[in-house]
Amino acid sequence: NTAKKTVIQRWGGSKKYFMADKEYAGVVVGKEATNSEYVITDGVIAPGGFVPDHYHKWEDQTFHVIVGELEVKIGDETTLVATGDTIHCPRGVSHFVKNIGS
Repeated sequence: NTAKKTVIQRWGGSKKYFMADKEYAGVVVGKEATNSEYVITDGVIAPGGFVPDHYHKWEDQTFHVIVGELEVKIGDETTLVATGDTIHCPRGVSHFVKNIGS
C-alpha cells in the first residue's frame, strides 16, 4: 500500500509561479501526491533570464533541460548545458542557472 497518488499532467497544465524576472516554475506533482517526499516542477527561463544564485537547506534539486542552452554554476563549478542534459544540485550547495540561448 502507498499513500502516493497517480498523476498525469499535460505540458503547460501546471499552476505557474513567477520566481524571478523572465523565469517561472509550475508545480507538476505536488507534495500531496507524494506523501510529502518530493515535488516535481516544470519551468521556463526566457532568453537572458536567470535563476539567482541560491541554495536549498532541506531539499536536493535536479534540472532536466528540455530545450535550450544554459550557463550553470553549481558550487564553485561553472559549465554549459543544453537540450537533453541533466543537472543535480545537492541540498546546501549554491547554484545559478542562466538561459544563454535564444
